[in-house]
Parts: sequence; structure tokens; C-alpha cells
Amino acid sequence: MSIGEGAFENCKYLIEINIPCNITRIENHLFQGCLVLKKITIPETVTYIGNYAFQGCNKLSDINIPQSVINIGQNAFEGCIKISDIDIPDNVTTIGKDAFLNTAYYNDESNWTDDVLYYKNYLIKAKETLSGSYTIKSGTERIAGWAFDQCTSLSAVEMPFSLKSIGNRAFDSCISITNITIPGNVEYIGDYAFYSCTGVTDAIISEGVKRTGKKCLPIVII
Repeated sequence: MSIGEGAFENCKYLIEINIPCNITRIENHLFQGCLVLKKITIPETVTYIGNYAFQGCNKLSDINIPQSVINIGQNAFEGCIKISDIDIPDNVTTIGKDAFLNTAYYNDESNWTDDVLYYKNYLIKAKETLSGSYTIKSGTERIAGWAFDQCTSLSAVEMPFSLKSIGNRAFDSCISITNITIPGNVEYIGDYAFYSCTGVTDAIISEGVKRTGKKCLPIVII
């Protein structure tokens, strides 16, 4: 069960809300633009947080994402400038484009390592200025959607054996990458994960990959 898409969008006076326990989805745009919303309680029944669900809620600082959530949509918390600890649950398998753009966590340069933003076992975003060869931190399990989007000077990326999933369009337009090797523990490669990687001439994907999205690789050799 869910509340209709955009139901509370731009509610100017909504300060606090408790979502009922029978709700399983926070739909797209549901609380987008609720400028004075400070606190929200999300029940353990929720599995899906939609696109732009909390975008622009710039007073929101107290939020707990339950372990039941498996999907966080694109731009879901964009512009929530008071969220300094994003606390992504271990069960989350999909993080959309710019889900945490311009949160306090995102904007704190001390959270970035060599132009890459991590949270626990998640690689959230790389700056477009990232260049040369990059080794993803050991222990990383998931790469968010669009994480390396437009990193046109990135020439190579080494993925750790801990990696389990690569999000949609994760390496979109990384035109300088020539070789791709997907480690054996990766279970899922998202839609168009290497879209517009026009320089790729060789890609190796392990037999362990259980599911691949649409046109996830430009060339596949097993």
C-alpha cells in the first residue's frame, strides 16, 4: 500500500509526520518541497523510497531509514541540507542518481576520499574531475546509479572482490575506459551501466553474475 504520488508535495506548513505501518512505498515526489518538514517516522514496512521523495526538504534533519528499505530513488534526498548522517541500511540494493546531492553529508569535503564519496559499504558518487586509474575501496559492496557518470578522464577502474552490484548507468559516458573486468562476487549489473563508454574494447564478466540490466556492457567475453 502507498500514498499517492506527490500527495504532500509543496505542503508549506507540514512540520512532522508519522507514516502508518501499512504503507510499503513512499512514492515519487511525495514530500518534495515541504520546506518546513523537520521530522518523519518511516515504518519497517516501507521497502521503497521514490524519486524526488524528499527533494528540497531543507529543514529535515531527523530521519531514520528502516532496514526494510531496498530502493532509494534518484534525487530522493537532494537538497536536504541538514542531513549530515545518511545511514543507508544494509538491505538497500539500489540507489538512484544524485539521491543525496547537496545534503550536509554530501557537501562536507571531509567525507570525500580522492574525489569519491562513500558511506559504509556504498560508493555513492565520484566527482567528474576524477582521472586516470582508480581503485575502488576494499569492502565496497555496491556502486550507486550514475556514480561515475561523466568521469570522462577516468581511464581504468579496479573493482574489489567484495562488490555485489553496479547501479544503473554507474559508468555512463566514461569514454576513456578501455578495459572492464567484473569481479566474481558481483550479482547484478544495472541498466546501461557502461552506456557511452565508447573506448571499451574488452570486457570480462564473471559467470557468477546472476542478473544484468539492459545493455549493461558494450562487449562481453566470458
